[in-house]
Amino acid sequence: MTLRDQLQQLFAHLPGLTSDPAGSYSYSLYAYSDDALTAAQLAAIATAPGSKRDAFYEQLDDIFLIWADEAFNALMDDLHRAWCETSAADNDALPWADVHDVAHDLIQETVTFTMDYDHFLQQRVYVNIIVNTGDSHTDYTANDLIPASDRDPVQIPPESSLLWLTRQQGYTRRDLYRTIMHQTASPSVFLQSVYEECRNVTTVMNALTFFVTMTLGDYLDWIDRRADITVSADTACGLWDPWAGGGSTLDIVLEKPVTIPFQYAEPAFDGVRGSYSVADTYGMLRRFWTDTVLTTSLASA
Repeated sequence: MTLRDQLQQLFAHLPGLTSDPAGSYSYSLYAYSDDALTAAQLAAIATAPGSKRDAFYEQLDDIFLIWADEAFNALMDDLHRAWCETSAADNDALPWADVHDVAHDLIQETVTFTMDYDHFLQQRVYVNIIVNTGDSHTDYTANDLIPASDRDPVQIPPESSLLWLTRQQGYTRRDLYRTIMHQTASPSVFLQSVYEECRNVTTVMNALTFFVTMTLGDYLDWIDRRADITVSADTACGLWDPWAGGGSTLDIVLEKPVTIPFQYAEPAFDGVRGSYSVADTYGMLRRFWTDTVLTTSLASA
């Protein structure tokens, strides 16, 4: 029996290895429960061109190499220990120094290390979905609907995403105009909340934003499929300015689910877009982002 054959026999008893009929082995690199991609890694995924899932795998390349190297060394230690135990009573057994290189080559040639990608795909991410119906061309000032004074007319630009949302909720531009114009309590909870949201803005650049949480895997699928997304009426929603670190009360009350066409959706992990995060600006806890995504369906385009 060759030295390599002797070592291969010991492999069957090493922890973490799974053998196959061809004589090869696999070793799964499992993550700890608190292992997670960093904010910088998530930002790199979100801003990468092309496939976001490919960018996800690229971000894990360095982690994989580190973990695989650690696992390789652990296997070498286990094999060293097993060799010493089985050869302790054999005076003719080779010392480990003479076995080391053969053991190293055996592991390198027969063991495939696999990453536990699913652990990271299940990581919760906190996504701010800015709705851009053309109001980005006005630096989102098209949602500044409250006149500077009672003498100024109410203007609702056609590119306003608040106007788009109003129509999504089953109301008309005239309904929104009357609510802003008269500044009185509206029978519509939604329209009244839009008025209050507009009245309480702290900057002039205010993007209509939905705040949701989902798994990273669901986020990657959504973006790469270029899918429309539907969120429930319980979704946190409001006017947000990530560039100046301001906004309003983020308390628009939806009366029905909202479907956001992919062409209007500009999602970003909290803190990635602009200079400020919602969490830091408002001191929001993670429960502010709601797990309220109902469906993602392929965009007709």
